[in-house]
Amino acid sequence: MLSSLLHCKKDQRITAVLKVIQTLGVASNLGYRRGHSHRAVPALMQSKCSAALAKARIGLHWQLINTTQKSIDAEFVEAGAVVDTLTHTGLDTGDDKPELQLAHINRLLADGVRRSIGRKRRFLVLGGDHSIAMGTWSGAIKACREAGTNDDKSKLKAFGLLWIDAHMDAHNYRSSPSKNIHGMPLRALLDQRDPRLKRLCPESGRLCGKHLQLLGIRSYELPEQIFMESQQATITYMRDLPAGDCGPALLQALGTLSRRCRMIGISIDLDAIDPIGAPGVATREAGGIQLQSLCRALKRARGFDKIVGLEICEYDPAADTRQRTSKAVLQLISAFYGELSVPYGPA
Repeated sequence: MLSSLLHCKKDQRITAVLKVIQTLGVASNLGYRRGHSHRAVPALMQSKCSAALAKARIGLHWQLINTTQKSIDAEFVEAGAVVDTLTHTGLDTGDDKPELQLAHINRLLADGVRRSIGRKRRFLVLGGDHSIAMGTWSGAIKACREAGTNDDKSKLKAFGLLWIDAHMDAHNYRSSPSKNIHGMPLRALLDQRDPRLKRLCPESGRLCGKHLQLLGIRSYELPEQIFMESQQATITYMRDLPAGDCGPALLQALGTLSRRCRMIGISIDLDAIDPIGAPGVATREAGGIQLQSLCRALKRARGFDKIVGLEICEYDPAADTRQRTSKAVLQLISAFYGELSVPYGPA
């Protein structure tokens, strides 16, 4: 956890000391061009979001990665956010180059995550669609491998991943009916045999299926299921979570990974949550995890010291209703990183 502190000013008076979280924001919808998840980071940097997190004594220190210079600097500055660096891909945004852009973004993101872990800081990644997971967890996998090389005393060398999602995200280009890359990140992390996917994922094929736990799955195609079972990943389907309560299963998954792995990451696709609690996503799936159940579980997950970071993806502000999904994101951040709860309710 980043140890530096800053003060929150309200009515020109210092009212609280904030815990500052190193946050990598990725303004990209390159994995699902029809969606608007590239607008999520600017939306979450607005002053009202910062104020809500301040109530939980949290401040986000942003490092930003985006695909276009258009108006983005003004948006961030006007939000009054604490911004460390702003990195542009340096590539055109034409339809003929989205894969080149995504490959570059994932390399930048992987490097940022690796450096954050190297500094012993528990990071937060905010997307963006879920294709950026190829960058996030490539960085963590590399950091874990480097740490294992430098420490021969520990018998645990592997990286473990808890994937909370309505979907398996295990297609490759040949099996995917839609060809949308946001449905492929786990395939890329687990398997390097698809050359197009391998180019997008810096550590393609480096994640071991035995160290992967999927939670909340309820929408998938047969080729994905066959692949995941061949990788020996542990899958907890939505039908196995009574009344949408993910708490016991989530904590059990983290416990299993803790026994087997040196480091652990958590990736949350917001469509894992029931649309009543988080309607602003690209691909809604009815009957999901209850938001408050997930928040309670994340509060308890704080105690797992092997967790190096949290990723939250697929927030689409254009699809949101009464800001419910942005509030859900703030609640998840508060639950995992904070000491107080962020108030929730319709605007």
